[in-house]
Amino acid sequence: MTYEGTEPLVLWSLDAEGEKQMILIDGVIEANTADRGTFDGESMWWPANPAPHGLEVEGDGVWELSVLPVSSAPPLASEGRGTRVFLYDGEGGVITGSRADTAVGMAVTEFSLPRSGGTPKNVVTTPSADAEFGLDLAPGPSVLIVSHRDEWTINLTDEG
Repeated sequence: MTYEGTEPLVLWSLDAEGEKQMILIDGVIEANTADRGTFDGESMWWPANPAPHGLEVEGDGVWELSVLPVSSAPPLASEGRGTRVFLYDGEGGVITGSRADTAVGMAVTEFSLPRSGGTPKNVVTTPSADAEFGLDLAPGPSVLIVSHRDEWTINLTDEG
């Protein structure tokens, strides 16, 4: 989703009655955007919740939104910028990374996808206030959300 306005962006999933279910993007959180009137990133509906019947955009600006299946997310990248969704099918283990902007935190959230089907599980959420960080990932397949407002790197060769 991209957004430019003067007020923070909030993207909600809605249930069948049109009631707000969960926040998918929260531009009020400083870690997601340096300028609360802009956003350029990705989010994911958490499949353990009931499927959304709609979306509601709160903000005062121009926005563009694309809805894609999570299976279209790219493999975990070694570098990026902003909040992004990735697929991970590695062996798991410790992975290191770094970021230049330490004025705000960064989080990597991993959702394990059981090979036998069933409900995905939130395996680990790793917040970090340090410029360099370590992540202990579960073996894939999983979906990862990297949340930070600026550039970041992840060293994919650390696995094991």
